[in-house]
Amino acid sequence: MYLYECKQNTKIKLLEDAPGPPHHRTFHKGEEILFKHIDGAYSLCYDTGMKMVHLPACTEVEYLDKKVLDK
Repeated sequence: MYLYECKQNTKIKLLEDAPGPPHHRTFHKGEEILFKHIDGAYSLCYDTGMKMVHLPACTEVEYLDKKVLDK
């Protein structure tokens, strides 16, 4: 699924490498991220070190907690 399809405040795992916005780091397949919400073409997220990051909204991801799919 794409990041823009995810529920807010969920933990996700990247299924592909993804570029960040200009002057931001690149994200790598397998990274675990806490997704907060979409803000235009990018999102507000936190990495495992609780550093704020901005993933592109069209990044392919999967939920880490499969229970989210049951809700």
